[in-house]
Amino acid sequence: TRWPYAAAWHITHLFQRKKRIVLYCEDAFDALLFENVQKHLPPIPLVAKNKKVRDKLRSMNLNASCPPTFPDAVIMFRKSAWKFPVKQITKIGFTHGAYSFKRFPKAYYYNMFDVFFLTSKADEQRMKEHGVTTGKVIGYPKTDSILDGTLNEDKQKELADTIGLDPKKKNILFSATWDGSGMSAIDKWYDRLDSLSSQYNILVTVHSWMSEHFVEPLKSKPDIHFIQDYNI
Repeated sequence: TRWPYAAAWHITHLFQRKKRIVLYCEDAFDALLFENVQKHLPPIPLVAKNKKVRDKLRSMNLNASCPPTFPDAVIMFRKSAWKFPVKQITKIGFTHGAYSFKRFPKAYYYNMFDVFFLTSKADEQRMKEHGVTTGKVIGYPKTDSILDGTLNEDKQKELADTIGLDPKKKNILFSATWDGSGMSAIDKWYDRLDSLSSQYNILVTVHSWMSEHFVEPLKSKPDIHFIQDYNI
């Protein structure tokens, strides 16, 4: 709760001399989103939402602690600034993907941040109309592996060979956000991909929270490459 946390934060900072910045991970995927930014900064400790997320991060060879934590600044890819209810904590937010179709949560959750970075002018305008005052456009980061040369032609070929793609076919990637969000269209195509597999390499990713009754049929189809690696 707010007041016990605030009291603990102020007591901790009577003795904590060094400024502390943390990356708060609501999901282990958040650490992957931050990976290419982290390369350009001093090491930033990870704080996991709970033991489940911490264990997932550790399975990825990433050390993480669980709350409570009392930082001077927190970076996150979710709208969870309310978990750090002290004004003196600098709160920096990022979107966890380049998108503009999703419904925005209440402006209240964005305005808790000192700054919330956005990928497009369109999102900035929509958020202003929504009452958000902390949005700042930075575009899509050139540090991303898709743009920084990490995924060069040799690496792409290596991945294609590992997956078993037919070089004579073009590739189609299907993906979907979480069905529980009410904004997923996976029900429109998950059982119809076989009709395309003779002409194309079909690759599929889905949200990590996707319902199993969509995931299992996709995994079971031999002509579909269902990507299960955490870093898709």
